[in-house]
Order: sequence, then C-alpha cells, then structure tokens
Amino acid sequence: MYANGVESLVRCTIANISKEGAMLTFRSAHDVPEILDLRLSNTSPLKRRCRVVWRHKDSVGVQFVPSTTTAARPSPALRPEEVTG
Repeated sequence: MYANGVESLVRCTIANISKEGAMLTFRSAHDVPEILDLRLSNTSPLKRRCRVVWRHKDSVGVQFVPSTTTAARPSPALRPEEVTG
C-alpha cells in the first residue's frame, strides 16, 4: 500500500475485487488513509489509486479512482491537425 507516494509497510489482503473496487483486510483498519495507492501484487509494480468508501474494525472498502492521465489526449484548445504525435 502507498500513501502520499510513499510505500507503507502496512500489509493487507485483497478479500475481494471487482472493476469498481475492492475489500481489503488488515490487522487494524484504523490508520488506513482516505486515499491510497494499492499495489495489487508483491511481484508486480502495478498500482491502483483508491478512495476508502467504508470502514470496519479490520477491513475497508475502496473504490478505484479513475486515472487522470491526459498525456494521450490532445488539448481541447488545439485543433486535431495541430497535434503532432
């Protein structure tokens, strides 16, 4: 898990996962931040930005936050013929 761009040593288990979010279990979910980056596997660098939508004693429900990367999209102020790729 990553919070504020820093890898945390807080380990969690992905109890269930869908396209929209996941349920994560912890020893204690008390200190889990509202926004976090979840690393989906110990062997993969893939991370998903998440927002906590509910909390319980040892688990949280998170919603995956859509990516805000816009590098692949042309600026709305430019005409398509002005965009070079």
